[in-house]
Amino acid sequence: MKFPALLILVLLLAASAAIAQNVRSGIRISYTQIDRQSGTTGSAFLPVSSREVTIERTTPENACGAARAVSITGNLPRGPIRRVRISFTTNALNAIPLSPRGCPRAWVETTLADGTILAGGHGEVRVTQFGDATHPLRGTFSQTADRGGVPTTIRGEFTTVLPAPP
Repeated sequence: MKFPALLILVLLLAASAAIAQNVRSGIRISYTQIDRQSGTTGSAFLPVSSREVTIERTTPENACGAARAVSITGNLPRGPIRRVRISFTTNALNAIPLSPRGCPRAWVETTLADGTILAGGHGEVRVTQFGDATHPLRGTFSQTADRGGVPTTIRGEFTTVLPAPP
């Protein structure tokens, strides 16, 4: 039995939409030297709610041109790392050094259990797949920031389905 090409295309689109809906949105991290005394290291998965994902298109007149400005925040109620916010503006799949200015630009903020916020530092955000209605946004990041004179490294990957455009 032969299937018409249109029917096959419809089935493929439906399957890819179902896959995108089953993506577990979140930020998977590994960390070192969170606590200077105990040298806490570990890993965690911070779920990302659709309310914690924003995407905006910049205008061509903007310094970044027609790019995407994305912010993703993952939260945990307990553990040594409570929140990770990854923000970036880019128009290409690339590695973006951590910097709050310029274009492209990227920023990582990590909130620890004691309320300490590690912001910026050295590292990068690498976008590996732009998301759309049927594909998740994917990437990796690394951040090394000082906490009380001790370098603290947090790295991981993020996956999320982007909110529908308004």
